[in-house]
Amino acid sequence: MCDDSKSIYPSSSKMGAQILQRQENERWSKKVAEFFATRFVDTWDSLAQKFLTKYFPPSKTTKLRTEIVNFTQFDRESLYDAWERFKELLRKCPHHGMQDWLVIQVFYGGLSINTKTVVDAAAGGAFLIKDYAEAYELLEEVRVNLDAFISLDFMVVAFILPVS
Repeated sequence: MCDDSKSIYPSSSKMGAQILQRQENERWSKKVAEFFATRFVDTWDSLAQKFLTKYFPPSKTTKLRTEIVNFTQFDRESLYDAWERFKELLRKCPHHGMQDWLVIQVFYGGLSINTKTVVDAAAGGAFLIKDYAEAYELLEEVRVNLDAFISLDFMVVAFILPVS
């Protein structure tokens, strides 16, 4: 005889448990996917975005950009020191978002009148008509020349005035 208690179809309580288990597995899978999506990086852009979000909150970025845009050469500050200080401001905020020509224009605009005259003379005319690469190269050349001059000047002073 046939035993009716064993059916080839699962009982409704067994099916309900399987459906609940499947739903629980889907919820868990979504949580795992969200966990990995928020904590791991799959592209360079997402890495950069996570880095900037963590280490450069909007308030810090705004402060750093303001320092760049409001750059001015200090009294008695050499062109060498002003250029190095300006580059340090740019390094502190690598995501400043300013176009290259504007970076050079901001730097030049913050220089004293006497220093602007020196820069224009070094450029062989108007400094601001140079493109970014030419302007940057010119400022670096002036920096290197001044650095060599300062080093030579220091060596002469050290030779004349020995340390006791």
